[in-house]
Amino acid sequence: MDAQSRALDQRRLTAQASLDRITQTGSSRTTEQRQKESLETEIAQVEQEQAALTARVAQIQSDLARMPEVEKALDAFDRRRQQLADQHSAVITRLAEAETAVRLADSQKSDRVMMLERA
Repeated sequence: MDAQSRALDQRRLTAQASLDRITQTGSSRTTEQRQKESLETEIAQVEQEQAALTARVAQIQSDLARMPEVEKALDAFDRRRQQLADQHSAVITRLAEAETAVRLADSQKSDRVMMLERA
């Protein structure tokens, strides 16, 4: 962005120098009047581009200033995600244990029923 700023400054200075030369001659010929208008337009465009570039730099600096705050929030979210993943794993393990216990209990009930029927 610094190179862009220098390039814009150079364009503005070149256009302004040309405009000053035309203005100093004091000629009111049509071609010189058109050149003068063209240079004034060029200078206005360069100034708009410089303003946009300055605004962009300010936005980037603002974003950079917020980086530590954003990083802290991201770390907090990452810790919470890990906690939830750990809880999920624990729940899945307990669910598997409960399902195994239910199957074992059902199996033992059916074994008792079969023994009672034989007797």
